[in-house]
Amino acid sequence: MSELFKKLNVLLKSTFIGQEPASRPAARPGKDMDRELERLRGRVNEAIQYEERLKQQLRELESEIQQWDQAADDALRRNDQDAAHAALEKLRTAKRRYARLDNDLSQHEVLSQELIQSVNLLESVVQTAPPAETPVTPDRSMAEVLKQARAKISALGELTTPKAEIEEPVDQPDIEDDLEQRRQRLSRR
Repeated sequence: MSELFKKLNVLLKSTFIGQEPASRPAARPGKDMDRELERLRGRVNEAIQYEERLKQQLRELESEIQQWDQAADDALRRNDQDAAHAALEKLRTAKRRYARLDNDLSQHEVLSQELIQSVNLLESVVQTAPPAETPVTPDRSMAEVLKQARAKISALGELTTPKAEIEEPVDQPDIEDDLEQRRQRLSRR
């Protein structure tokens, strides 16, 4: 998906790079702009699909967290300290992955909304633009809107680039504290 955002970014850049605003011809709606809007709408759909994949991954991580939590309790009931310790390490790792993914999803949702708004604005500018013979001088030109859409697509592309899974070492005292709390909780039952 990040490749698609990169390609769209290159396409949008190639339209405007190297042209000064004064030397740039006025943007005019036409078949090219209609195709560009179709491509941008496609990118919006891809962004929404990516969000759905992130949400599915979060649901899977929630399930994994519950499984490791239950495994730690079960190991303590069996008085298997090593298994409980290992389950808690896995639990904490899954919780950190969940937090990172949840943060990525939040950022992606914000940028997706901004992209949707930019595409909607571009579409309204194209629909209200005068015919090709009349110079275009709206408050916000199509070039400006396209530039903003390009920036948002670029930001979305950065979010969809997989981040290296950096597994931080689990703090042993924290695990020991968690084990003790679980022992106390389970002994009360």
